[in-house]
Amino acid sequence: GAKQDLAKAFGLLKKACEGKQYRGCFYMGSLHDGLKGLDGHGLEKEPGKAYEAYRTACSGGVGEACYNVGQMLDAGRVVDGKDKKLHARVAKFFGLACAQSVGRGCANLGAMKYEGTQIRQDHKGALQLFR
Repeated sequence: GAKQDLAKAFGLLKKACEGKQYRGCFYMGSLHDGLKGLDGHGLEKEPGKAYEAYRTACSGGVGEACYNVGQMLDAGRVVDGKDKKLHARVAKFFGLACAQSVGRGCANLGAMKYEGTQIRQDHKGALQLFR
């Protein structure tokens, strides 16, 4: 097979991202987030850079990126701002993912609404998300 060139691939993804090809931003974030190539090698994990790339991809409509932003915030892997409204922001990103048909985003937002421990409890809204 062809030899992997992670640096070249990353450069191409960065160029795509800068050209508003948001799927490139998503994959760039994945590389910063620890995604390994077929050879088992990858970039050094850099959660802050992964987060920024995912946010850019999310703003371009890549639902998986929105989900990843929500996950990173929820797991405390990144700190963005004062975090007084952390759970509302996590819910926002899960909602954006859900709107892009990412089932895990719907499930996580549904769980947050159903439990009501982090955001306002809404059983009816939660059940709609679980469908």
